[in-house]
Amino acid sequence: MKLLSTALLVGAILAAPATYAADFIEASYTVASVGSTTAVAEFAIDGPPPVLYVDLAATLPEMSYLESRWYANTEAAPRFTTYASQVPTDPDKYWFEIPFQGWQDQKYQGPWRVDTTLYSIELILIYGVGVGSLASYAVGSSGFDVVNAAPIPEPSAALLFAAGTLALVGWQRARRRTG
Repeated sequence: MKLLSTALLVGAILAAPATYAADFIEASYTVASVGSTTAVAEFAIDGPPPVLYVDLAATLPEMSYLESRWYANTEAAPRFTTYASQVPTDPDKYWFEIPFQGWQDQKYQGPWRVDTTLYSIELILIYGVGVGSLASYAVGSSGFDVVNAAPIPEPSAALLFAAGTLALVGWQRARRRTG
């Protein structure tokens, strides 16, 4: 009888409706570097790889797992799958980094999409035996563009350069005449 009541209890707990974890992801967007919280929407193709910043609610389920999948344009398979690197002083803020060499090998000019997934696992212990189940998950998406950032001189910069060159040439001529 004790075994039957334990089985019914475990069955009732596992059949309980799952918590919706979307409330746990407060922000998810790309930034320039680990530690930054300033959103960046465009990255130069020849620059460093983008970093994904994820801000989670202060109270998370005890057993949570966080990952990101990086998709170029409309590809079905991710080019990168990364896992959270936790900043010890602030456990609800995470930065996902792409390895530099991986970015050099897989970078793509154009739009990107990053899906952030938070999984929460419930572990139930009854008489020293654990039963785990996926209690909730959430997916947050963010996007960014990779652009060819070849510097294009502005008209005012070109004019200043020309004026500086003319001034230098004029100074040298005046110096030759007086010298």
